[in-house]
Amino acid sequence: MEKEVAILLMSHGDFAKEARNSAELIVGSQRNIQTLGVHLEDELTELGNEMKELIRY
Repeated sequence: MEKEVAILLMSHGDFAKEARNSAELIVGSQRNIQTLGVHLEDELTELGNEMKELIRY
């Protein structure tokens, strides 16, 4: 049985989300890929919490 790889793409703004969308246009929908965009108004603690939540499986 193969193990699935989980990927978290993080970037400034919405780049990670749009990079995932672009990749999925080429290779199709992907499971276990999450994105998180960092914006100027984001709190560091909240970003850490969001990141931890997204990588749980």
